[in-house]
Amino acid sequence: MRQPLPRALLLSLLAGLPAMPAASAEAPATTPQRGSSAAICEAEAAADAPECKATALPAVRSEAPSTDPLDAVARSRIDGAALRVERPGFDLSEALQSLPGISARPRYNEAQDTQISIRGFGARTQFGVRGLRLDVDGISATAADGQTQIGHIDLSAIDRIELIRGPLAALYANGGGYLRIESFGARWPDGWRLGGNISDIGNRRAQLAYGWRGEAQRGQVQLSDLSVDGQRRQSGGTRRQYSAMQQWQHADLGEWSLSANLFDAPDAADPQGLNRAEFRRNPEAASPAAVAFNTRKSTAQQQAGLRWRLPQTSGEWTAAAYAGQREVEQYLSVTPAAQQNPTSGGGVVDLKRDFAGLNVGWQHEFDWAAQRWRWSGEWRFDRLDEDRRGYENFVGTTLGLRGALRRDERNRGDTRDAMMRLDWDGQRGQRLTLGARHHRIAFRSDDRYVAPGNPDDSGSYQASAWLPVLAYAQALGGGHRWVASVGRNVEMPTLAELAFRPDGDGGFNRALEPARSEQAELGWRWAQRGRGAVELSLFQVDTEQEIVVQQVIGGRASFQNAGRTRRQGAELGWRLPLASQGQWQTAATWIDASFTEGYAVCQRTPCITPDRFIAAGNDLPGVAPRQIYSELSWRSHTLGTAALEWRALSATQANDLNDEKLPGYAVFGLRWTRALDLAGGEARLLLRIDNLLDRRYSASLVVNEGARRFYEPAPGRSYSLGFDWRW
Repeated sequence: MRQPLPRALLLSLLAGLPAMPAASAEAPATTPQRGSSAAICEAEAAADAPECKATALPAVRSEAPSTDPLDAVARSRIDGAALRVERPGFDLSEALQSLPGISARPRYNEAQDTQISIRGFGARTQFGVRGLRLDVDGISATAADGQTQIGHIDLSAIDRIELIRGPLAALYANGGGYLRIESFGARWPDGWRLGGNISDIGNRRAQLAYGWRGEAQRGQVQLSDLSVDGQRRQSGGTRRQYSAMQQWQHADLGEWSLSANLFDAPDAADPQGLNRAEFRRNPEAASPAAVAFNTRKSTAQQQAGLRWRLPQTSGEWTAAAYAGQREVEQYLSVTPAAQQNPTSGGGVVDLKRDFAGLNVGWQHEFDWAAQRWRWSGEWRFDRLDEDRRGYENFVGTTLGLRGALRRDERNRGDTRDAMMRLDWDGQRGQRLTLGARHHRIAFRSDDRYVAPGNPDDSGSYQASAWLPVLAYAQALGGGHRWVASVGRNVEMPTLAELAFRPDGDGGFNRALEPARSEQAELGWRWAQRGRGAVELSLFQVDTEQEIVVQQVIGGRASFQNAGRTRRQGAELGWRLPLASQGQWQTAATWIDASFTEGYAVCQRTPCITPDRFIAAGNDLPGVAPRQIYSELSWRSHTLGTAALEWRALSATQANDLNDEKLPGYAVFGLRWTRALDLAGGEARLLLRIDNLLDRRYSASLVVNEGARRFYEPAPGRSYSLGFDWRW
């Protein structure tokens, strides 16, 4: 692997850190930003809110009416402190499962990212994450082509997670929603922190962090290590992460934040999916192909970012820039026979990608016609530059080795976004939001591997769209408000979807069009300090030109536009106190996602003319019609906090044909946490039992898998012990 470019920046960051002050140094007294998690926590702490205290219950909440510009949005937040205390910290799905409107399925596979979908967007993806935008500390985890990678996120460093969904999410993201993660928050203490978690199925996690605060600056560095043996054969792996952040405040120059991180996951084994018979016979097995080809994936990523914020009396300016590099080597199970096709790209992926981005935003508040107005905007640019090669995954008769070159191309892509919005705050609790985003993509591929029977796949592609939104919110008193919004969204094709034409000729698949959606939402919110919070959202999304797979030949996938689809449903969430020491929280989602117009695909290979019809009325695969997470918590100042968790998903269609369903399931979990005074600091213990009833189920699925290996089994009953010590 080549030397990563941003590594020098990280090293310079670490080398330039200021001398570490004593642990007793106090942070400067600053006023929390309006709408920030720190401000919310301080406000609720003043009202004796339990989630801001040392014995915190889970801080998953819908916000009370406020002056936040995102007031009319379907939005939920998770406090990172709750994640560190209550979850093992092995997978991002642990955090997201407790939010309405989002499906986060753990794959128990270190070579594959968590399956994430929002209102059905992204559910059809077999690898990576699609259908949403994800920012981590202002750095985009979503590439310029719309693919999102989440494996590099350090779960133990998360301060808060915010999910924005619905029509207004179109101002920030493509597809279903916008996920924003912040780390190293204001409530992180200075001094040392040591934590970890072990489980009886061979998972081990450890992290060490140090934070410091000065008169006008603060910072933190963290190292974390994750090892997974895996309950299935061919499923182990390791992850090592190093992250650092330094923040400064200046009266005239504003607030500055410099962050950097390194991520390394060598040789993560991939057990692949099982078919129904294999799953019933032995859910701990790997697929025969995974064993034969030793399917695996190695990933290394380095990135750095700089953020700036300048508050002003009537608004603020913001800016951020980032750069990074990602390298991937993945061994697939494409058979040698399939690779005999001259157009095959081989069975080994070798990807080296440089990425960078820049965004500038502003906000201005003013009074006009005796009314309060807010004018804001953002310009964003994201760029990728990659070398992608493919090799045969065999040498002679030996499988699982890098062989002859079969693919060699240079790809470039960039996206440009310009967003503006106008918010009006009425004197009777009204809020009107009018906004629009212009989204443009441009891709270019230079094919450097042209051989007899393998045409030149060079080409270019451009597309753009205007995405208007309109939202209205009305406060009704007593903590009640209702919201309504409409908007348009778009899901652009990725580089992988544009790479090959269905007819086998060379060049980009220029016939592939963006998927365009019309969205509408109606919601009700209620929140009162000390009494809880409830949110209800009803939504409908109509999509044209849904992007689907047409055929796969020798590992070479081509895509097409399907007909129309409709997603409609309801999301319900609440957090209610029970007596003085208990809490009941629930997140439930009902969704009907189906094709409203049929289309034809290729079932046989090779196939130029589609020969199989997908009927109107078929459900979108990978979308569970019903999903619920619920927990009952009880807190004692002497005994700690105990909770019973319940998570259930209904049966889910596995493919477009709707000829196989993955059974639904319901699983229970127990946890107990206790705060302890230890050696001049504070420690917390965590005991968990997951899958309490030892149920056999498939936690996730491989959508539209050609060999019908849809099932990705979850572990049986498991026990884990967690420890977190700060001093």
